[in-house]
Amino acid sequence: MDISKPFSEFQAKQGGFWASMALLFMALFVATVVAVLGLLVLRQINPQAPTYYSILFGVLALIVVLQYIAKRYSWIMPWYYLLPAILFLFSFTFIPVILTIVLAFTDYAGIRNGQLNVSSSTNIVSVDGNKLVLDNPKTLSCNLLMGKRKGCNNVKAVVYASGRFETKGVSLDGKQLTLETAPPTDRKITAVEITMPSMGFSAQFPVSSIAGKVISLEKTPPEADLEHIVLSLDRLPIERKIIKLENDTVTLDEALPDGLEYVAIARYNAF
Repeated sequence: MDISKPFSEFQAKQGGFWASMALLFMALFVATVVAVLGLLVLRQINPQAPTYYSILFGVLALIVVLQYIAKRYSWIMPWYYLLPAILFLFSFTFIPVILTIVLAFTDYAGIRNGQLNVSSSTNIVSVDGNKLVLDNPKTLSCNLLMGKRKGCNNVKAVVYASGRFETKGVSLDGKQLTLETAPPTDRKITAVEITMPSMGFSAQFPVSSIAGKVISLEKTPPEADLEHIVLSLDRLPIERKIIKLENDTVTLDEALPDGLEYVAIARYNAF
C-alpha cells in the first residue's frame, strides 16, 4: 500500500463519516428499544425478572441489526471497530453528565431514593386494626419528606412482626432440644436462647436443623432452664402504605393480619 497517496483515496467510495455514525447510532437505538420492550414483556410473565435481562435482549438485537447493516452497506465494516469506543463513551461520559444535569434541577437525594429507610425503624406500642401507636414517631423523620406528599402521607412502609417465640422445653439430650410447642413453620429460626441457672445468664445457640418439636443445635448447652426457651425468628416484613400520621398514631391503608405480634415499622424514602 502506497501511503504517499492522498487520504481521500483511502476513504470509502460510499458512505462517509456522518452516514456511518448515523447507522451505528441507529443500531444502538434499535437495540435499546428492543432491550426495554423485551424487559417489559418478560415482566408481564415474571414480575420478579431482574433488570439485567434487558442487556441480553439488547446485545442480541444489536448483533442482528449490525449484521443486516453490514450486508446492506458493506463499506461500514471498518467503522464497527469504533462501536466499543462509542459504547464506553456514552456509558461513562455522556450519560453521567446528562444525568447529573437532570438531577441538579430536581430534589432527588438519598432521603427520596425510593429505598427502604432502615434507620427510620420505630417501635410499635399497640395495634388496633389499621392504626398503630408508635413509641417515638419522630424516628420516622417524616419532616424530611415535606412536599407534595406532606410528610409520610401515602408513603410505603414495612411493618415487622416479632422476632421472638417463647415456649417451654420438654427435654435436652445433648444437642437435641425437644419443645413443648412446635415453632412456626413459616418462619426461619436462627438461634435458641437458653437460660443456664447455675451460670446466671442466658446464651444463644445456633440452630442446625428442625424436625417438628425437635431442634438440633450446633453446640451442646452445658445446662438449660426448660421452663423458659426463646426462639430467635427472622422478622416477618409486611408491606403497607401510611395514609397519615397524627401525633403518635399511624393509619395504614389496610389492617394487619391477626395472630402476630408487631414490634416495629419503617418507611421507604419517598420520591
